[in-house]
Amino acid sequence: MAARLNLSVEDDIPAKLSELAGGERKRGEFVTRLVRQLHEESRSVQTGVNLEGLRLQVLGLAGQVRSLEGRIIKLERTLAAMIAERER
Repeated sequence: MAARLNLSVEDDIPAKLSELAGGERKRGEFVTRLVRQLHEESRSVQTGVNLEGLRLQVLGLAGQVRSLEGRIIKLERTLAAMIAERER
C-alpha cells in the first residue's frame, strides 16, 4: 500500500532524485528503498555492533592468518625436503 507525501526540498533535488531513480515516475520507489536501507543500517548499528567487538574480531582473524601462514611454511619446507630427497 502506498502513502502520498508532500515534501519541501531544495531546488536542485528533484532533478537529482529523478536521475538517481532512473526517471521521474520512479522517484517514490527509490525513496522507499533508500529509507528502508538507511533504517535497517541504523538499527543494525544500534543493536550491538560496536568498535570493541569489531576490534576483537579483527584480532581473531589476524591470529588465524598467522596460524595459516605457519602451516603453509611448514608444508613448503616438507615439500622442499621431499623434492631434495627425490633428486638424490
